[in-house]
This record gives sequence, C-alpha cells and structure tokens, in this order.
Amino acid sequence: MPYQRRRARSGFGAVGALGCLLGLSGCALHFTRKGLVRLDEGRTMLVEPTGRTWRVGPGGEGDVITGLVDCEVSVEGTRIGRRVQVRDWSVDSGPNGGRPFVGRLSLYGSNWILDDRSTGRPLILDLRGHEALAEHSGQLVMVDGVVVGAQTVHVLQWRVVAN
Repeated sequence: MPYQRRRARSGFGAVGALGCLLGLSGCALHFTRKGLVRLDEGRTMLVEPTGRTWRVGPGGEGDVITGLVDCEVSVEGTRIGRRVQVRDWSVDSGPNGGRPFVGRLSLYGSNWILDDRSTGRPLILDLRGHEALAEHSGQLVMVDGVVVGAQTVHVLQWRVVAN
C-alpha cells in the first residue's frame, strides 16, 4: 500500500478565524469595568480611573446606569467598539464618597423597606424629614444615610434611580 499523505487538521477553521479577527480588532464579548458615571451631551458615559471613556448603551440596565450620575460603579456586560451594553452593575461609592444603599422601595406594614442590592438584605428606612421619598414606592432608589439600629437606616439624602 502506497503511503498517502493526510491533510493535517488544526481545528482553526472559520470559528478560529472569526475569533482571531475579533481579537485583533479590539472587540471583546465580555466587559467588566469600574468607573465614574457622567453625562456628556445627553449620553451616559463610564469614565475609568485611567481616563478611558465608554458609552453606555440604552435599554435594560443601561437605563439604570443613567440614574447613577456622579457615582462610581462596577459594570458587567458586552462591549462593541466603544459602547457597553450593561447586564449587571453595583454602586461602589455615591456622589458624597460613601457607599449608598440602592434598591426597590416598598411599604411592608408600617415600615418602609429598601431591598438593598449590595447586601441582598432588606433595610428599614427612617424617613423622618424625607417623607417625599414615600411617593416613590416600587421604584429603584439610592439612599445615603446613617445606620441607627439593626438593619435600620436614617435617611440623609436620596434620589430616584429608575422606575
């Protein structure tokens, strides 16, 4: 039987070529960054500590990021060019430098409850002096305050992040 030369298969193929092309063009499918949220001519931007800026895409969690202007956030999502589609986020520091409580506001019995995203626990809010916050039940709000007891926070300032 004569020796037949077999063609070597590298497994690179079309999928490998596409992956190489995406890698060389600077496109990444997964994106994790930390930065300051800013508005630039009506567009939401994420500014990294290095000064590099990313445009936050509209829709989904990107709309929530728009409500976190002047906050330092960590975001996860996908990147296409200079635009980021946000899938998940967390607030690392608020406009005053402290870590705020962010979550949905609800009334449970006689207590105003905030389901805090960072701790995963419900917090009881003391709204004395900030009764207008009660009008935003069911909405995503950011609260700066002082812990005054077991899972109880006295509200010092607040803002609505998203509906």
